[in-house]
Amino acid sequence: LMQLLPSTAARTASQLGLPSPQPEKLFEPDLNLNLGIHHLKELLQFYPGEPVKAIAAYNAGRSAVARWEKQIVTDDPEEFIERIPYGETRLYVKLVLRNHLTYQRLYGNAR
Repeated sequence: LMQLLPSTAARTASQLGLPSPQPEKLFEPDLNLNLGIHHLKELLQFYPGEPVKAIAAYNAGRSAVARWEKQIVTDDPEEFIERIPYGETRLYVKLVLRNHLTYQRLYGNAR
């Protein structure tokens, strides 16, 4: 469901007061979603008003985004996306944003 590195899952579980999960436990939907949603929420709070950077950090890590922020000086989210040096992350961000727009069109802004 949500892709999490074991190290990220362990840190997130600790923040939630949960035991560090074994890697195979990350395939259990309830645990996976709980950890993944919490991690994404944390990234959205770390990058307030900058969902592109939060999504990129979910895929590539905050340290990668910190490097890119130094190299890519722009306030334009589309330019930032196009200049992300990791092709996989650039595509991931575009797909997440496309899917978000699709859900908004289908369901409105319901949460």
